[in-house]
Amino acid sequence: MTEPTTEHIVQERRWYSPDDILALDATYNIIYGERGNGKTFAICHLILQAYFDEGLPSAYIRRLEEMIKQGNIETLFSDPNHLKYIEERSGGRWNYVRYYQRAFTLQKRDPETGALLERDKQPFCRTYAINTAETTKGQDSGEIKLVCFDEFVTRQFYLSNEFILFQNLLSSIIRNRSGVKIYMIANTVSKYAPYFREMGLTRVKDQKQGTIDLYKMGKSETKIAVEYCSESKVSEKV
Repeated sequence: MTEPTTEHIVQERRWYSPDDILALDATYNIIYGERGNGKTFAICHLILQAYFDEGLPSAYIRRLEEMIKQGNIETLFSDPNHLKYIEERSGGRWNYVRYYQRAFTLQKRDPETGALLERDKQPFCRTYAINTAETTKGQDSGEIKLVCFDEFVTRQFYLSNEFILFQNLLSSIIRNRSGVKIYMIANTVSKYAPYFREMGLTRVKDQKQGTIDLYKMGKSETKIAVEYCSESKVSEKV
């Protein structure tokens, strides 16, 4: 079976493709732009792709624990295109995603009755909240492929020392493993988020839409790619 490319998946649904930022091979990938243009969908697709390609789970982060409770997040991977991809990649073995105890797991359910027929032995994605990051210390869930921090820019409030809490959480999740990619997603609500200042992203306030800027984190060789998404355009299904 030929796996659909990321571009094909996004064309079927709509709008954003991460292909350009992926090509830069940065450790931190910051993607911001208008609400509803498919940013989160695209990164969730990468999470699924990583699990089917390499058998490695990923991590999904939100600022507040409230946002990773079941009623707020359980449909994150329930888009019909995600479910279609899951069924195709698994050869029909899986057709459903269950969110339980801060983890997303693949399942097989009877399409008529909804009865559970089989469940995967491990989650493909675990969730974490920055405001409860201290309780995450010491919880090693093994190797992971990527981290997605969704809605890292907010109109409301930031936690005290939030950037430090975020870095501590990353340290707990990633440990000393190399090669983990971090995706930080935001709607265009502010170009003055504390993350931009703490990470030295000095050109964000003047960045042109449709461009990607590259930075180095401090004096290290860690690359940060910052994409200000182009205005969305609805594509015909292919």
